[in-house]
Amino acid sequence: MSNVTTRPLTTNELVALVTNSKPPWKHIFFLSAYLGLRISDLLTLPWTETPPEGPIYERKTKKYRSILWSELSTHHWKALWACGQPREYLFQFRDPSTYRKRLQAEAKRLGFSTPRVSYHSLRKTHAVIAYRRGGMLAAKASMNHSSLSTTERYISEALRLESTVFFDAIFTPSTKTVGEIRELNND
Repeated sequence: MSNVTTRPLTTNELVALVTNSKPPWKHIFFLSAYLGLRISDLLTLPWTETPPEGPIYERKTKKYRSILWSELSTHHWKALWACGQPREYLFQFRDPSTYRKRLQAEAKRLGFSTPRVSYHSLRKTHAVIAYRRGGMLAAKASMNHSSLSTTERYISEALRLESTVFFDAIFTPSTKTVGEIRELNND
Protein backbone atom coordinates (compact mmCIF):
# COMPACT_ATOMS: atom_id res chain seq x y z
CA MET A 1 0.00 0.00 0.00
CA SER A 2 2.68 2.49 -0.93
CA ASN A 3 1.76 6.19 -0.89
CA VAL A 4 -1.64 5.42 0.63
CA THR A 5 -2.44 6.58 4.13
CA THR A 6 -3.80 3.71 6.13
CA ARG A 7 -6.87 4.17 8.27
CA PRO A 8 -7.59 2.88 11.73
CA LEU A 9 -10.31 0.32 12.21
CA THR A 10 -13.43 1.57 13.93
CA THR A 11 -14.12 0.19 17.38
CA ASN A 12 -16.89 -1.98 15.95
CA GLU A 13 -14.59 -3.28 13.22
CA LEU A 14 -11.89 -4.16 15.75
CA VAL A 15 -14.36 -5.98 17.99
CA ALA A 16 -15.80 -7.86 15.00
CA LEU A 17 -12.31 -8.75 13.77
CA VAL A 18 -11.18 -10.18 17.10
CA THR A 19 -14.42 -11.94 18.04
CA ASN A 20 -15.09 -13.43 14.59
CA SER A 21 -11.58 -14.59 13.68
CA LYS A 22 -10.39 -18.08 14.52
CA PRO A 23 -7.22 -18.85 16.52
CA PRO A 24 -4.43 -18.00 16.15
CA TRP A 25 -5.65 -14.91 14.26
CA LYS A 26 -8.03 -13.60 16.90
CA HIS A 27 -5.13 -13.52 19.38
CA ILE A 28 -2.73 -12.02 16.83
CA PHE A 29 -5.18 -9.25 15.92
CA PHE A 30 -6.01 -8.50 19.56
CA LEU A 31 -2.37 -8.31 20.63
CA SER A 32 -1.43 -6.21 17.60
CA ALA A 33 -4.09 -3.61 18.41
CA TYR A 34 -3.52 -3.79 22.17
CA LEU A 35 0.22 -3.30 21.93
CA GLY A 36 0.18 -0.79 19.07
CA LEU A 37 3.57 -2.00 17.88
CA ARG A 38 4.78 -2.08 14.29
CA ILE A 39 4.71 -5.51 12.64
CA SER A 40 8.52 -5.59 12.64
CA ASP A 41 8.47 -5.33 16.46
CA LEU A 42 5.60 -7.77 16.90
CA LEU A 43 7.62 -10.37 14.99
CA THR A 44 10.41 -10.14 17.59
CA LEU A 45 8.23 -10.97 20.61
CA PRO A 46 9.60 -14.11 22.25
CA TRP A 47 7.69 -17.37 22.40
CA THR A 48 7.15 -17.48 26.16
CA GLU A 49 4.13 -18.66 28.11
CA THR A 50 3.63 -15.27 29.76
CA PRO A 51 4.22 -11.74 28.45
CA PRO A 52 7.64 -10.19 29.08
CA GLU A 53 7.91 -8.29 32.34
CA GLY A 54 10.37 -5.71 31.07
CA PRO A 55 10.03 -3.11 28.36
CA ILE A 56 9.85 -4.05 24.68
CA TYR A 57 12.48 -2.72 22.29
CA GLU A 58 11.21 -0.84 19.24
CA ARG A 59 13.64 -1.21 16.37
CA LYS A 60 12.58 1.82 14.29
CA THR A 61 12.87 4.31 17.14
CA LYS A 62 15.61 2.43 18.99
CA LYS A 63 13.69 3.03 22.21
CA TYR A 64 12.16 0.81 24.85
CA ARG A 65 8.47 0.82 25.63
CA SER A 66 6.86 -0.36 28.84
CA ILE A 67 3.68 -2.37 28.45
CA LEU A 68 0.98 -2.70 31.08
CA TRP A 69 -0.44 -6.19 30.69
CA SER A 70 -4.12 -6.55 31.51
CA GLU A 71 -5.79 -9.83 32.37
CA LEU A 72 -7.34 -9.94 28.89
CA SER A 73 -4.10 -9.17 27.06
CA THR A 74 -2.31 -11.83 29.12
CA HIS A 75 -5.08 -14.29 28.19
CA HIS A 76 -4.56 -13.58 24.47
CA TRP A 77 -0.77 -13.89 24.86
CA LYS A 78 -1.12 -17.29 26.56
CA ALA A 79 -3.68 -18.46 23.98
CA LEU A 80 -1.34 -17.50 21.14
CA TRP A 81 1.56 -19.19 22.92
CA ALA A 82 -0.52 -22.39 23.06
CA CYS A 83 -1.19 -22.30 19.28
CA GLY A 84 1.14 -24.31 17.12
CA GLN A 85 4.47 -25.93 17.79
CA PRO A 86 7.29 -24.62 19.98
CA ARG A 87 9.15 -21.87 18.16
CA GLU A 88 11.45 -18.93 18.75
CA TYR A 89 8.85 -16.17 18.38
CA LEU A 90 5.27 -15.71 19.58
CA PHE A 91 4.01 -14.62 16.14
CA GLN A 92 4.60 -17.78 14.19
CA PHE A 93 4.55 -16.52 10.60
CA ARG A 94 7.80 -14.82 9.64
CA ASP A 95 6.74 -12.99 6.48
CA PRO A 96 5.06 -9.65 7.38
CA SER A 97 2.91 -9.83 4.24
CA THR A 98 1.16 -12.90 5.71
CA TYR A 99 -0.36 -10.66 8.39
CA ARG A 100 -1.45 -7.96 5.92
CA LYS A 101 -3.03 -10.54 3.60
CA ARG A 102 -4.90 -12.23 6.45
CA LEU A 103 -6.17 -8.93 7.83
CA GLN A 104 -7.38 -7.95 4.35
CA ALA A 105 -9.11 -11.33 3.90
CA GLU A 106 -10.82 -11.12 7.29
CA ALA A 107 -11.87 -7.50 6.68
CA LYS A 108 -13.46 -8.49 3.36
CA ARG A 109 -15.14 -11.51 4.94
CA LEU A 110 -16.61 -9.28 7.65
CA GLY A 111 -17.77 -6.65 5.16
CA PHE A 112 -15.42 -3.81 6.12
CA SER A 113 -14.43 -1.14 3.66
CA THR A 114 -10.95 -2.44 2.79
CA PRO A 115 -9.30 0.41 0.89
CA ARG A 116 -6.69 1.96 3.18
CA VAL A 117 -6.73 -1.03 5.56
CA SER A 118 -3.29 -2.49 6.14
CA TYR A 119 -1.65 -4.18 9.08
CA HIS A 120 -0.53 -0.74 10.27
CA SER A 121 -4.25 0.01 10.73
CA LEU A 122 -4.08 -1.92 14.01
CA ARG A 123 -1.34 0.43 15.27
CA LYS A 124 -3.44 3.44 14.27
CA THR A 125 -6.47 1.90 15.97
CA HIS A 126 -4.41 1.65 19.16
CA ALA A 127 -3.45 5.33 18.85
CA VAL A 128 -7.05 6.46 18.34
CA ILE A 129 -8.28 4.41 21.31
CA ALA A 130 -5.52 5.87 23.52
CA TYR A 131 -6.41 9.37 22.31
CA ARG A 132 -10.12 8.91 22.98
CA ARG A 133 -9.52 7.51 26.45
CA GLY A 134 -6.86 9.93 27.63
CA GLY A 135 -6.22 12.71 25.13
CA MET A 136 -3.21 13.59 23.04
CA LEU A 137 -0.63 13.09 25.82
CA ALA A 138 -1.95 9.59 26.53
CA ALA A 139 -1.71 8.76 22.83
CA LYS A 140 1.83 10.16 22.67
CA ALA A 141 2.92 8.07 25.65
CA SER A 142 1.12 4.96 24.40
CA MET A 143 2.71 5.24 20.94
CA ASN A 144 6.14 6.04 22.42
CA HIS A 145 6.47 9.09 20.16
CA SER A 146 9.23 11.58 20.98
CA SER A 147 7.28 14.56 19.72
CA LEU A 148 3.70 15.61 20.35
CA SER A 149 3.54 16.93 16.78
CA THR A 150 4.18 13.40 15.49
CA THR A 151 1.27 12.12 17.57
CA GLU A 152 -0.96 15.00 16.47
CA ARG A 153 -0.24 14.24 12.81
CA TYR A 154 -0.84 10.52 13.39
CA ILE A 155 -4.16 11.08 15.19
CA SER A 156 -5.46 13.76 12.84
CA GLU A 157 -4.78 11.59 9.77
CA ALA A 158 -6.36 8.58 11.45
CA LEU A 159 -9.45 10.47 12.59
CA ARG A 160 -9.88 12.15 9.19
CA LEU A 161 -9.82 8.79 7.42
CA GLU A 162 -12.03 7.20 10.06
CA SER A 163 -14.63 9.96 9.67
CA THR A 164 -14.65 9.31 5.91
CA VAL A 165 -15.50 5.67 6.56
CA PHE A 166 -18.28 6.64 9.00
CA PHE A 167 -19.71 9.18 6.55
CA ASP A 168 -19.67 6.67 3.69
CA ALA A 169 -21.37 4.08 5.89
CA ILE A 170 -24.18 6.50 6.74
CA PHE A 171 -24.98 7.18 3.10
CA THR A 172 -24.29 3.76 1.62
CA PRO A 173 -27.46 1.74 2.03
CA SER A 174 -27.04 -1.85 3.11
CA THR A 175 -28.71 -4.64 1.15
CA LYS A 176 -31.34 -4.94 3.87
CA THR A 177 -32.13 -1.23 3.72
CA VAL A 178 -32.42 -1.30 -0.07
CA GLY A 179 -34.75 -4.30 0.20
CA GLU A 180 -36.88 -2.52 2.78
CA ILE A 181 -37.08 0.55 0.54
CA ARG A 182 -38.18 -1.60 -2.42
CA GLU A 183 -40.90 -3.20 -0.27
CA LEU A 184 -42.15 0.22 0.79
CA ASN A 185 -42.23 1.40 -2.83
CA ASN A 186 -44.27 -1.66 -3.86
CA ASP A 187 -46.94 -1.02 -1.20
